[in-house]
Amino acid sequence: MTTPGMVTKACADCAMKLPMETLRIPHDNRTFPGEGTIDYAPIVQQLKRLRYDGAISLEIWNSELHKSDPEAAVKRGAESLRHLEGLL
Repeated sequence: MTTPGMVTKACADCAMKLPMETLRIPHDNRTFPGEGTIDYAPIVQQLKRLRYDGAISLEIWNSELHKSDPEAAVKRGAESLRHLEGLL
């Protein structure tokens, strides 16, 4: 059984391998997975190794996206989730 602690450690291990300049990106400038420069494949692969079968959610930390058309934002979010799903 995958525990929350195992998932936290997996994500922390992957994050520690990211360049510091990537981790310092201001929260207000974040994009959806698949749109930016972070390679999510190692994170997804680690979750697969742990047999994680829980929820995946998106956080919208971008003021421009908050101002955009909600339907367009939902479509971009769905595309992003499909991108992550394609890494499984």
